[in-house]
Amino acid sequence: MLLPLHTQLLGATLFLLPVAATAQHSYNRWEAQPPAPVAKPARPAATPSPARRTEVVTVVSTADSAAIATGKVSRVERVEIMPEFPGGSYNYQHYVRKNLKRPKGPRQTGVVQVTFTVLKSGAVADAHVKPGNGIDAAHDAAAVDLMSKAPRFTPGRREGGIADMEVTYPVEFR
Repeated sequence: MLLPLHTQLLGATLFLLPVAATAQHSYNRWEAQPPAPVAKPARPAATPSPARRTEVVTVVSTADSAAIATGKVSRVERVEIMPEFPGGSYNYQHYVRKNLKRPKGPRQTGVVQVTFTVLKSGAVADAHVKPGNGIDAAHDAAAVDLMSKAPRFTPGRREGGIADMEVTYPVEFR
């Protein structure tokens, strides 16, 4: 049985197509050269981040107001080191993820800002949520409970000595 000419040509083309592709692939492998190596950009040297945040606070007492008026400014500088969660912010986030108990009811997301006092011993006292810094009463209570049960912080320093300090930490509900 004889097939029309266009059917025969189509069949021959389909038969020879893999052969042509193999030949082209072989030619490409023979002619191609490996690409030139690309130099990696130099990374800037990492600067060590301080373990604790330090602030310089300028204090001017009312007794110094006369000195300011006369142009003889007397500045008293003190360094404050804020209280820190044991192990830093990474451990704080891990503590929140592991110990935060969601309240029953509708699932809400957001951030509750919990304000508390870190005592000289590092214990947490007087944890509360200031008005406007919460989600709702149930979520605020869960965040306050979480921070009240937090491990002892590294206490803060003021004027060279350990001091009680009020701090605010975020508690995120995802």
